[in-house]
Amino acid sequence: MWGTLDPHALPAYLHMNTKNAMTTIEGVVQEFVRQEGTIEHLKRGRVEDTITADLANRLRPHFETDGVTVDCQYNKHLNAAKRLNGQVIHLDIAVHERGKDEHNLVAVELETTNNPARDDVWKLEGLTQPLGGYGYELGLFLVFGIGKRAGEILAMEWYSKGARL
Repeated sequence: MWGTLDPHALPAYLHMNTKNAMTTIEGVVQEFVRQEGTIEHLKRGRVEDTITADLANRLRPHFETDGVTVDCQYNKHLNAAKRLNGQVIHLDIAVHERGKDEHNLVAVELETTNNPARDDVWKLEGLTQPLGGYGYELGLFLVFGIGKRAGEILAMEWYSKGARL
């Protein structure tokens, strides 16, 4: 979607191409994980839900407009539950326009652990499929270390068109 449509026909938030979106998100993540409050929280152990909400709040100023929102723990598709491979799923963070598939921009799955299970990568592969998925332009698998590894990014993997970039 980004960079392929007439920019005059798109809302301002869609002028960002995938490379710019990746750079923006990576910068926010790098800054976020270095903050003392984030590090102190990650030292406590598995705090995925809180860290997800905090990171979503940091992403909002970069992506939200009248149409696009940054949601955490999102599980809706139009007026029903979001399903993939027959399973109800939720996204840790969704950058999208609610109620429309045309503006599904970024899906984020996040783990706070020193030993990533990678058990949500399949969602990113499916969600970024142009057909049969939800057509998210990008997926991001993100792992923050905990305890003594608090403040480390253990994984930052991008997905597009159903595969890792």
